[in-house]
Amino acid sequence: MRPRRFDGINVIPFIDILLVLLAIVLATASFLPRGRVDLDLPEGGVPGQPEARAVTLTLLRDGRLLLDGASCAPEEAAARLRRLPRAATVTLEADAAVPFGRFVAVLEWLDEAQRRRLTIVTRPGPAR
Repeated sequence: MRPRRFDGINVIPFIDILLVLLAIVLATASFLPRGRVDLDLPEGGVPGQPEARAVTLTLLRDGRLLLDGASCAPEEAAARLRRLPRAATVTLEADAAVPFGRFVAVLEWLDEAQRRRLTIVTRPGPAR
């Protein structure tokens, strides 16, 4: 008696390869750094990514100010903001524990420096 010929496609090797690729993607995604500074961002209403930025201004919980990740004095930050081109975007990150008055003071610096392109970074809130 002759053996029966199998006419179907064997998908088991394909599934094995997909599972290995999935495991690799999941393993590497958990190690990607999220940010340079540990911040507890406030929740925002509209999810999205900040657009390409010229400078990042970070307000830390302890009152320190970071300009592109480097600690600086408020006067130095204000002077650098004034030197930026008008079309430059400023990305503002502030810890949720930063006093509101400090946040408003930074917004006033930006207004005095005539910076109209501002992105305020928040973490996504619950879906509505």
